[in-house]
Amino acid sequence: MKASVWGSAIVVVFLAACGGRQGAATIPNVPAGDAEIRSSTSGAYAMLHDFRGSPHDGSTPNGYLTAVGGTLYGTTSSGGRYCSRHGRGIGCGVVFSITPSGRYRVLHSFKGGSDGSNPVGGLVVLHGLLYGATSGGGSCTASIDGCGTIFSISSRGKERVLYSFKGRSDGAAPSGGLVAMNGVLYGVTEAGGIRGYCKHYSSEGCGTAFAVNTSGDEQVVYRFRGGPKDGSYPFGQLLALGGNLFGTTLFGGYFRHCGNGCGTIFDVTASGVERVLHHFDATSLGSQPDALIALNGRLYGATFNGGAVCGSYGETGCGTVFEATTAGTVRTIYRFKLVREGAGPQSLAAVNGVLYGTTNYGGNDCGASGAYAGVLFAIATSGTKQLIYRFPCGGGGGIVPSPGLLPRGNLLYGTTSLGGGTGSGTIFTFGI
Repeated sequence: MKASVWGSAIVVVFLAACGGRQGAATIPNVPAGDAEIRSSTSGAYAMLHDFRGSPHDGSTPNGYLTAVGGTLYGTTSSGGRYCSRHGRGIGCGVVFSITPSGRYRVLHSFKGGSDGSNPVGGLVVLHGLLYGATSGGGSCTASIDGCGTIFSISSRGKERVLYSFKGRSDGAAPSGGLVAMNGVLYGVTEAGGIRGYCKHYSSEGCGTAFAVNTSGDEQVVYRFRGGPKDGSYPFGQLLALGGNLFGTTLFGGYFRHCGNGCGTIFDVTASGVERVLHHFDATSLGSQPDALIALNGRLYGATFNGGAVCGSYGETGCGTVFEATTAGTVRTIYRFKLVREGAGPQSLAAVNGVLYGTTNYGGNDCGASGAYAGVLFAIATSGTKQLIYRFPCGGGGGIVPSPGLLPRGNLLYGTTSLGGGTGSGTIFTFGI
């Protein structure tokens, strides 16, 4: 979870993840507990890269990894050689590659301004190039930090800005990665759209779903309206399924238990026909849903809040994992009940019919650092849950996992937004 500013509003940015392999739902026998196990066997955690936060490295990885052949690609929201944001030297973020053996390379350091800054989500492959989004930068003047961009980059690091958001009806501040469908890229923005709506966090609209082709032509697919009947602030990667795009909004929908609404699940066609499939209500079904994955014809996701009352979360709840049909029938698979077992679950990955995910909160209390370390968990679609790893405080191993796990063979690849030797985050593997 990350706070970002667009215009005068502070909103919570969640980052999306990807799905994975399917099959029989049996949770593997891996050890639970606090031990940091470093081997190549099942249940083993290992750090693949320690971000240094220096001008020659990234800092704060914030999205899922993408595999192309034998190489992994990803982004960091800060770090790198350049940044024009208020003149501060925190870095505007990077695109990087890394091999399974740990050979790491920065492909591009964002310069801010027209080049874009602070990439969000992961990268998607289309026609031999990688495509992604930045939440800031670009050529618009509606925000001091810029309105965001869509970019392409080759495996050798040649980057090109395809589109700069104007910050008005076309959308502003992409809030997650892209998805490719029929040769076109689709994504969402947290702001922009219809002016006058969603004034609680942006005077410039409730967000949009958009399409961009590889030539850089952008088209708004849908402008969200917020309120009790529609969602607001879409985020994360859309899911392309059966010719439609499925996604979630953090706000909008039912307002009884949530000040800005508890969030929704929606689908939208490429021609812009939108339908709200479900309104969350912060009770047993949870609130503030994360991005969706598909498994055996059904949708699965997590809510950051709601569910069971637990620990220091009080009445907001520690979050849930849910199942939904494409018609909008939703059932809760699991409610997180104890901060020690994890709270604030994030987007999921599926391996052999089992759902794997991380939590942004809960697990080990790191005390002086002011953060819980987070956990890695597995849940069968029947609801059987197993805590398979608690990220340890101290020791430089990485804490606070970012959303998104990438299954590759018998390993899960992921990132942490904090921890490591300089506190700038890590890339890790976990054996399953």
